[in-house]
Amino acid sequence: MSSTSESAPKDVWVIMQTDYDHHTDEEGRSHLASQVVFESLQEANKEARWALCETCGFEDEEELNHVERDEKNIGSSTEAYIGYAYVREDERDNVKVAVERMTFQRAVKPSKESKKKRKIQEVIEISSD
Repeated sequence: MSSTSESAPKDVWVIMQTDYDHHTDEEGRSHLASQVVFESLQEANKEARWALCETCGFEDEEELNHVERDEKNIGSSTEAYIGYAYVREDERDNVKVAVERMTFQRAVKPSKESKKKRKIQEVIEISSD
């Protein structure tokens, strides 16, 4: 029996925000819109809608009616939310807020033997050019 136990990968949900400078900007600037990681897609979707409100400078969802927007999967428990707001400000033309899946696995302290194997593999991968 191994002294280290591996845990199964777990899916969590994060909210990403991408700001676009111009309507022709295809890449934008992305960052996490929330410091919270969600275990429930439905909860992440709900919070993502609030993130869209906040990034537009609104305090409640009704104010979203005053800006051109496109939203999908509001409140869904099976599909990730994605919302665009066309704010047309000086520094940005539009913003996207989207829920994205992340998979993580608990870090496991490797044994001395596995460290040696990993170092050998890294050397092989580096020198395989």
